[in-house]
Amino acid sequence: MKKGQFLYFLLLLSPSAIAQAKTTAEQTIRDLRKASNLALAKKDIDGLSKFWLDDFVQVRGNGTYLAGKDTIIKVWKDTFRTKPETSFIRIPGVPAARTRRRISRVLNFLRC
Repeated sequence: MKKGQFLYFLLLLSPSAIAQAKTTAEQTIRDLRKASNLALAKKDIDGLSKFWLDDFVQVRGNGTYLAGKDTIIKVWKDTFRTKPETSFIRIPGVPAARTRRRISRVLNFLRC
């Protein structure tokens, strides 16, 4: 195959390959989110925290935040132990704007 033909072949293939990679990445994110939601519903903090980095920062609904995976695990376990009626419901997209503002405030605070 000549160089020009090979490049043309790659150009034809690229959009398909990119679309497939995007779909695969999106499905992976959906699968991980589903696993995270199931762990949250079961109050399985170890299952939930496997998705967190060591420097994870959690911004809570009231605007406060917790920092550090180990700290957050302890707080969640204590919460479920002392208040077993506690539950969480994730509603995708609803608090996004408020959450971005709160995260921005926390990050600005942490930079100081």
